[in-house]
Amino acid sequence: MTQAAAGNYASRSVSGSLVVAPPPPPVILDTNGVTLKYTSSSIPSGQSNPYIVEVSGISYAVMSDSQDSKTKIRAYADNFWQPINHSAIMPFVANGTIIPFSRIVTTLMTDMSHLFGTFSTNSLFTTQDTYDDLSTWDVSNVTNMYMMFRRTQYGGFNPNIVNWDVSNVIDMTGMFQSSVFNRNISQWTVTNVTAYSYFTSMSSLPKTSIPEKFRDTYG
Repeated sequence: MTQAAAGNYASRSVSGSLVVAPPPPPVILDTNGVTLKYTSSSIPSGQSNPYIVEVSGISYAVMSDSQDSKTKIRAYADNFWQPINHSAIMPFVANGTIIPFSRIVTTLMTDMSHLFGTFSTNSLFTTQDTYDDLSTWDVSNVTNMYMMFRRTQYGGFNPNIVNWDVSNVIDMTGMFQSSVFNRNISQWTVTNVTAYSYFTSMSSLPKTSIPEKFRDTYG
């Protein structure tokens, strides 16, 4: 997994006695060693979405909290095999190289409903190594995962999202409905989830692999 800059920053002395800490880089690696986090509260005015930033020579695509972000991620996922100059790929190109899904930074996003679900082809999921680093995504501010992975049935779809911080999610209705995903997510913190019907309907997830709170609606 690509690593962003560390989260500790040395202070420096200014005018003899004043100590000022330099600003953090725009993207850092969380203390869990996996999650990529954007360190500002918004994308600077006038910047495109995604906002392309570079840390230690590595490019990252920071997504805004908008419908536009969902639209662009969906288009990228459904056309990832297209040439670099394809309209769906171009927003994720930096220095002549396509930014992989593992370096899409989602800290600002609050709505991921239908993000990958009900694709026309689900082409992203036909080859495992194109999506296996969704583990780096920061979903700590997401409140809506309604049908996020519904009908992801292609290419053995099974990204490692076990360590996602879903503690602020409210709606997980149909999140894995008819999906082949089967990792153990029983340790997810789902205290704030109030809508979770059809969470695993017709999916490959065993009952023991989902949060205990959801087991009353299993199947």
